[in-house]
Amino acid sequence: MDKTLEIISISNYVCDKANDFNKRVDIALKGIAIYESSKKSFDNNYLIYVYKIYRELGSLYFQTNQNYVESERYFEKSIALKRKAENVDNLINECITKQMLCKNKLMLYLNTEDKHKLDEAYDLMNFIRDNDIDNKLKDKLEELEIIYNSIINDDLKTIVNFVVPTHIILDEEKNIDFIYNNTLCSINAKTIRNTNSLLIDGPNLYTEKDKYGIINRSLISVTIGKYINPNELVVVNKEVKQVYKPLFEAIEIYNYFIKNYIISTGKYWTPEINEKMIFNYEVKVYAKSIEIKNIPLSMSIELSSSNNPIALDSLTLGKIKKTLNNVNINLWELAYNNAKDYFLIKDYKNSKIMINIALENFLYSFAKKFLINYVSENDLEKFLNGIADYNNYFLKDYMDEKSFNMAKSAGVIKDNPPTIYRICNECYKYGKLKMTKTQLLKKISIIKNLRNDIVHGVDIKENLQFAAEKSIESFEEIFTSLVE
Repeated sequence: MDKTLEIISISNYVCDKANDFNKRVDIALKGIAIYESSKKSFDNNYLIYVYKIYRELGSLYFQTNQNYVESERYFEKSIALKRKAENVDNLINECITKQMLCKNKLMLYLNTEDKHKLDEAYDLMNFIRDNDIDNKLKDKLEELEIIYNSIINDDLKTIVNFVVPTHIILDEEKNIDFIYNNTLCSINAKTIRNTNSLLIDGPNLYTEKDKYGIINRSLISVTIGKYINPNELVVVNKEVKQVYKPLFEAIEIYNYFIKNYIISTGKYWTPEINEKMIFNYEVKVYAKSIEIKNIPLSMSIELSSSNNPIALDSLTLGKIKKTLNNVNINLWELAYNNAKDYFLIKDYKNSKIMINIALENFLYSFAKKFLINYVSENDLEKFLNGIADYNNYFLKDYMDEKSFNMAKSAGVIKDNPPTIYRICNECYKYGKLKMTKTQLLKKISIIKNLRNDIVHGVDIKENLQFAAEKSIESFEEIFTSLVE
């Protein structure tokens, strides 16, 4: 087919809004490739069809609600083509194109803070104002001016809506406003009846201490007094991985609110949440009353599927059965999993505390099994319980055994269980371990770092997420090495 005729056919297809959106984009790109590879030989009389492809492609990318870079690119190509051949379109259509391009540049500024985009948007508004003779774009121009002025005056807000799997009781008709990280925020909660509870009559049915939302859940609306790019991904932590920034910030704000909600109401069973507890969410961005972004019902979690029934493998099932038959549960394993659970919901302080409990319990259990190969059961019990013994007492040369026993009975001399450092030193006295003493002590120091500050309520400036993550990793390296 002749290239000119092919361009005409492509232009007609792309401009027909009844055709499939994605096919229109693909075919438009094909048409542009044809033109740009042979533009020198292209008859200027047919530039109107190329212009329409550029302009429509800019509009199509604009409609995707996210690809502002490509939209800007093709709108500007269409405008450049009109400067080359004035007859490709009339002035009002040029104003319409520049109106869309203006909004594009405002959104690009919000996402990049490139001041040139803001200046270019201002110039485009002036062009529309000077050339929209019949005021056909008056409303659109006023909308652009509101958005522009809202950006200049920092008068934007992002609203994130999601459902939490618990019941938050608030006044559904009012928002609760507060400042978080120097930003004005608000929370609204509406009750959602769970399916099973609909079988029971009563419009205001609820139950106290409904930690898991058995009767009711809540639709949460978090309003954040600034623009947040809905397409920007942020890394949460190694358990959650990455999510879109509006959801991440909304959950941070929600969890801050819940901490204060618990203190104020005494509803201690109300849990904080993490991104894995949210199935989907929606984001809206406003400049005053103008909605400039709307991303409805985005998935917040990755789903997996399998052709086979979801089940644990036989090795894991065997481990469960073996664990069930044990009389004693390893407390360190429970504390270790609790540490990871707290880390998942970003409660890094409690994660640090739990991993320290896991460490001390694990090393105590390990030392008990290891040292029994080298010392008597009686001596081992005395050591691990820190029982003060006259034969090993450091003031033995200055008092007789009777005085020692009297002082112990009076509580002057007390039993003193060994620190984990002393337990480690005792183990290395009798044999080598797979992890060197220096390596082990270094990892213990990583785990214990900040532990006392957290317990004593000291204001911590360090990155708690990093500290908790390194503590869990260090503990995993310790038990993997010593258990094997």
